[in-house]
Amino acid sequence: YLSSLFGCEFAHGEMSAYQRQQVGPVHQFEMGLINVPDLKYHVARSKIKYWKQLAPDLKLVIHERALSMGAEDPLKPDYSRFLPQKKRRTLSNVVPLEHGHLANLTVYRDTILLKSAMKLQNYYRGMQARRLAEFVARKEAFYKAQSMALDEAKKKI
Repeated sequence: YLSSLFGCEFAHGEMSAYQRQQVGPVHQFEMGLINVPDLKYHVARSKIKYWKQLAPDLKLVIHERALSMGAEDPLKPDYSRFLPQKKRRTLSNVVPLEHGHLANLTVYRDTILLKSAMKLQNYYRGMQARRLAEFVARKEAFYKAQSMALDEAKKKI
């Protein structure tokens, strides 16, 4: 190993040509396998490389398929977020800081606590409402079965 004799350890000397080809050019540059001119060459070559998926004929087929899907297509993109929306009336043109990074942390924490408490309350109230609805349904089913049993007993008599 000449590299160890000269005091410059080459960590990637055991890599085969196939392994080096599978590593991306930027990562190769970071590892020290290629220099800047080689990096520029590899990046430029990857940009001008021919892709048969991008051939005009295949692009036309994909475009026609997309156009033929129709208005009821479940995978149709939703562009409604790009449509103009009504602006809220505000006292100033300043954009409110709602992300919490540059606002007063005490106010931000209070807001988060209030939202969390409301979520917990809604969860608990929903659970109570489901239990009550289940109880009422069972009660109604019991009374219905009881009335059917009484009707059958009256028919037998």
